[in-house]
Amino acid sequence: MEKLKLAAGMTGEQKRYAVEAALLLGFQTETATFPVITADGEIPVPENMEELKALWKKSTGGTPEEYESASKHTGPIFDLDFRKEKGLETMLQKGDFLKDENQDLLPDVLDVKIVLPEDADDAMLVAACNLAWRFGMETTGYKGTITADAGYTRKPLLFLIQATGSFWKKQSRQSLYGKKKEKV
Repeated sequence: MEKLKLAAGMTGEQKRYAVEAALLLGFQTETATFPVITADGEIPVPENMEELKALWKKSTGGTPEEYESASKHTGPIFDLDFRKEKGLETMLQKGDFLKDENQDLLPDVLDVKIVLPEDADDAMLVAACNLAWRFGMETTGYKGTITADAGYTRKPLLFLIQATGSFWKKQSRQSLYGKKKEKV
């Protein structure tokens, strides 16, 4: 699997393009070996929107003759995970961040943004790219970007910097308004 190339001294804009490229490449793949961005990666991080769009690979194959849309065969699917407390794995399932708007039981809308600081270190960038790639793999469609513009507050995944290093956590809408934070 080809990986994105992690370069020394990347600017905040280059880091955002790396995360966007990870989302797009993840959307076009079925498997991945993590991390998806490394110093010896083969794919240069796009410098602009045109270079990002150039990473899109249109399928040359047609739809198989026997193909039938899953939306023609919908029915109830029972959640067999009876645990009271669930973990981070739920981020990558249909739910808060991955929506199913056409009711075919597959996520088709990405409803989350990654907030990456301008001064994010390499470990934080790698983590953001890995998440973006996985979100791309888990949805059947997306529009727009996964990196947040200034002022975005709806459903952010915040990458925070502390004196002890970098870490990330899901921050609920409630915590944005001074209420209790979710533990992850």
